[in-house]
Amino acid sequence: MNKRIAGVAVLLVVGGFAVWRWYQTSPDLTLVPANPAQLVAINKQPAVPVPASSEPAAAPNPTKGKTLEIAKAYYASKDLRAFAEMAKKRPQEGGGTYAFDAINICLFIRKVADVKATDYTDAGLFAKKQAALNDLRYRCHGFTSRELSLEGMNEFVGGIVESGDLLERVRNDFFRLVQESRFTATQRLKLMNGLAELQDPATIALYATEASRYYNEKNEQSYWINGETYADNGRRELVEDAWRWASCQLGVDCKANSLKLLTLCVHDSKCFDSIDSYYRDKYASKPALFQQLIVLRDIIVTAFQNRDFSKLIKP
Repeated sequence: MNKRIAGVAVLLVVGGFAVWRWYQTSPDLTLVPANPAQLVAINKQPAVPVPASSEPAAAPNPTKGKTLEIAKAYYASKDLRAFAEMAKKRPQEGGGTYAFDAINICLFIRKVADVKATDYTDAGLFAKKQAALNDLRYRCHGFTSRELSLEGMNEFVGGIVESGDLLERVRNDFFRLVQESRFTATQRLKLMNGLAELQDPATIALYATEASRYYNEKNEQSYWINGETYADNGRRELVEDAWRWASCQLGVDCKANSLKLLTLCVHDSKCFDSIDSYYRDKYASKPALFQQLIVLRDIIVTAFQNRDFSKLIKP
């Protein structure tokens, strides 16, 4: 059997973001819960206090800023097939991982049905959604049906593993770290320092949320930021939105006509010219929560800028 397809790609969810994991053999299904979002560490042990001035821990396989050029090319690309061909030849910069991201977004777009004016009472929303879908389809037009099939994707991911792709290796280390049965404060600090050292915006978006996520003995989730616990559904969503918004200020492209905003428009019918407008609209009826959202976002951004994560990791 071709080694490149002797495995399977499995879509998981980490920190509210989709992430593909590659298994050389079929994963142990007894470890996979019905809701893949639960496939993160269940923290049942008390955390170890972390001083605000803790020395930076070594990051797993760090290559500072090495992926930034590829990341910028991905966000700017108007031809994701051509980008993927270029990027997969640069595994030392994490190009294979970003190439797979391009394939993944185009797989989603290929499955989206045409937008019909009769389905919308708001002509403006229809026009924006149609334009967003057309834009994304244009960026994805080069991919073949086989490249976007499960077999083609498994083969591609196997190639990423064989190439020693930088981001595939580093994300594997982060993934194992957050699944530790005893995800201590020291390990959380190691995760955050590793992310800050790597500087890859998409990886920060995927994994940083885990540093402030906690579980109790009943497997109930909560977040801890700046001395406050966010346990109920609404408050957890507020923290998750803060992390997503912060990722835009940490390098993810969230400008007008970005892949992120175009996808939000097509998938959720939320069509805006900026991520700021998106969140202003979402919290329009809850101005106090919106102000709290801004505060949380700024705490997260400042933590990365100053490399001080004491407000994000419970002491």
